[in-house]
Amino acid sequence: MKATKQTLETCMVCEKKAEKGIHIFHHFLCCNCEQKMISTDTDDEEYQYFIEKLRKINRVSC
Repeated sequence: MKATKQTLETCMVCEKKAEKGIHIFHHFLCCNCEQKMISTDTDDEEYQYFIEKLRKINRVSC
């Protein structure tokens, strides 16, 4: 049996540590936030919150 090392990353939206999620241009998005984002209606107040958090993606310094 192989020992695997868990890698926790910080979510760009909720800023919590998580093991599973997706990467978008070097930014990590946890599974919970991803699910919330895709199920949030555009007229929901939380939608604008997600948009603001996703703007971090544009602020990549090269």
